[in-house]
Amino acid sequence: SRQLMIEKPVLKPVIVCVGHILLDCFVSVSQAQLKNVATLCPDLDPKGIQKSPIHVSSEKMEGIFRLLRGDDEPESERGVEYCAKRQSRIKVRAGGGAVNTAVAASILGMDARVLGGEGADKAGRELARLIRAAGPALDARIAQGAATGVFLKLAVQGGEGRVYTVVSPGAAHTIAGAPIFDAIPQNGILWIDGLLIDELLWLQDLAKVAHQRGSLVAMDISTLGNAVENADRLKDFAQNHADYVFANDAEFSALYPFGLSTAPSLISDFSRAAMQSSWIVKQGPAGALCICRDKTNRESHVFRRPTEPLTLEDSTGAGDFFSAGFLHGVICGNDPDQCLREGNDTAGRLLLRCNSQGFSWQGCNSQL
Repeated sequence: SRQLMIEKPVLKPVIVCVGHILLDCFVSVSQAQLKNVATLCPDLDPKGIQKSPIHVSSEKMEGIFRLLRGDDEPESERGVEYCAKRQSRIKVRAGGGAVNTAVAASILGMDARVLGGEGADKAGRELARLIRAAGPALDARIAQGAATGVFLKLAVQGGEGRVYTVVSPGAAHTIAGAPIFDAIPQNGILWIDGLLIDELLWLQDLAKVAHQRGSLVAMDISTLGNAVENADRLKDFAQNHADYVFANDAEFSALYPFGLSTAPSLISDFSRAAMQSSWIVKQGPAGALCICRDKTNRESHVFRRPTEPLTLEDSTGAGDFFSAGFLHGVICGNDPDQCLREGNDTAGRLLLRCNSQGFSWQGCNSQL
């Protein structure tokens, strides 16, 4: 008699991303408009180069939007042309490191889930819709009375690539300290937004549960300001609780001033720093490198992988896309060099696709 062959279901690797979820907004502004925004946001220097996002209140962000939309213009000047300009002026999509990482992971075929905080406002409902439309499952903590967080990028027209970033976290931070232990995956990846580091004990508990369930723990430092202000807490979590930590050049150098000048001295200094995790340093057009321990945990090894430079209108999320590609390689059992290659490839392809879609996730959720 014939034997029936029962095929086991192929389970997708799971990644749960916890962090600030925000509405990503992109606006092309003139130098005059930028100066007007600076009147509402004194920390913004229209003549300088901004290295870290400026944080403002939700009320101040609403004032900036009113200015950019032209809401203060006389009604007599609000004709059809005004309406058309207003509709096209501000481009919006779901964003924040947790969302960007989860979307890229979903495109790569992973079961991606996002945990974050959103407001009980129209913007919060739109953010939830945009996240689900992009692919990942969403478990949002609804914050009554708090405005949905916004990540606003102001690209200066004719400004040789100058971009200014203003953030209003609003409800985004309400995920910090939330009872989300049931959402931590088995044998998957828990990705953590470094901006949650002010809840260090909570993050330590999350990491402990993740490791008990056989999952890897990854953290992204997120911003240079976070690295400067919370260096001790970030290093504590990285050294004792994380398996993979992602940072860019500036963030890494803020945490470890010996920097990335030369590989031999880097390995020597890194070995003395008693690292337990692997660090992945994102270097923009130069690609990325991975600093990891060998199996004896006594030596550090550096893997470098350059990338192809791209000229794009907007590169929002590039580092997060890279992280998703790298972690997909990790969960598939690839070596560090292959993981770096997949991270670079994922970031490049997804950036090109999103730019061609006009700053939208629509049409992006298909296999690379």
